Amino acid sequence: MGRPPFDKREKILAAAIDCFSTQSFQDVKLDRVAEQAKVAKGTIYLYFQSKEDLFCECLLHDHDGIYRRAEAIIAGKGTAAARLQKLVDLQAEAFARKGPMIQQMIQMGPTFPLKSAVITRVHAHLRRVVDINSRLFREGIDSGEFSGRFSPRQMAVILLQVFDLNVKFRMFQVPALAPRDVSAALVKLFGHQ
Repeated sequence: MGRPPFDKREKILAAAIDCFSTQSFQDVKLDRVAEQAKVAKGTIYLYFQSKEDLFCECLLHDHDGIYRRAEAIIAGKGTAAARLQKLVDLQAEAFARKGPMIQQMIQMGPTFPLKSAVITRVHAHLRRVVDINSRLFREGIDSGEFSGRFSPRQMAVILLQVFDLNVKFRMFQVPALAPRDVSAALVKLFGHQ
């Protein structure tokens, strides 16, 4: 028995991301995911071994698409500050979609199945994001837009930590900065004073 077309996998992931983003892991039923994806429940198991496996894939879904978009932003025209705004918007969009799932994984702690496998992949993802962001910050320093008070890598890590705090703020329902305010604050922090 062969696997169904790839687009079914994408439909399942889209439905699951929606479900996991609005309900707790325990409350999400695969019947509901299948219904929302307009596939039979058994089709889910052609692509994913379990609900835990599906959750992990949802967390890591579309990283390549995000990388491609980030690379296009960095290679694009405009000032480093303008491209930073676009990069912040892109990363805020990604965090907004995945934030509730990240919160759940954090809250479940060591009891979450497959957590170590996800953490390994997330670490690789974060290293790649730091590398991509560092290139933009290097360019901003070289052009004189950013002061160089921090290294490009430090700047990239600060950006990620801002998003990490944003996720935690949302988890505890503390008002967080809008993406435009984040990039404006970072430009001031990294700029000349």
